[in-house]
Amino acid sequence: IRDRDSLINLEPVLGEIYAEALAQEENNQFINGSGTGLTAITFSNREYFGGSSTSGKDTFAEVAFADIPRVMFASDDTYVNQGTFVASPALFRHVVGLQESNGTPLFASSWGNGGIAGQGSAYPSSMAPGFLAGRPVYLSSKMPAEAANTAAIYYGDFTKFAMGDRRAVTVTWDDSVYAAELNRAIIVSERVGFKMLINGAFAVITTSES
Repeated sequence: IRDRDSLINLEPVLGEIYAEALAQEENNQFINGSGTGLTAITFSNREYFGGSSTSGKDTFAEVAFADIPRVMFASDDTYVNQGTFVASPALFRHVVGLQESNGTPLFASSWGNGGIAGQGSAYPSSMAPGFLAGRPVYLSSKMPAEAANTAAIYYGDFTKFAMGDRRAVTVTWDDSVYAAELNRAIIVSERVGFKMLINGAFAVITTSES
């Protein structure tokens, strides 16, 4: 990094960028477990689009109204009304279009008028998630790409899942590596650990295995 000619202090900007990058990588490790010593979290409570592992639905576009309560009620009954959805954006763009039999959208937007945080609401739209079947829903770009037997939606009570720093975020500046170019190297690192406290508090729905 070269900041000698910058008109602004770059360090706060870089701090924000690195914090966002670390958060994205924590999501990636939770979902995919691609890092050394970490494996993807696996849920024993599993359902499939269309209800079948081999003759169900293969693509995200085939998600149906019935699939949403299916994954909710795949979790233990203690946690059905306490869960949060985490979904792939590629999948969720199809969920947004789902309707109940009377034409009411299944997804309640928090984006402003007419949604959870509609005009006059005390719920700030800039901070509120959307709601699906009455429960909060968040999107993660780290969810797997569409394929057979692919996890599309997680549902669970995340108070029953522990994630902690095994080593806090460290930032190291090195003036020697690029000394000839008058640049500085920045090394940012973090170690985290995951632990499923109660497996029954979570469920996942996937495409079929065919």
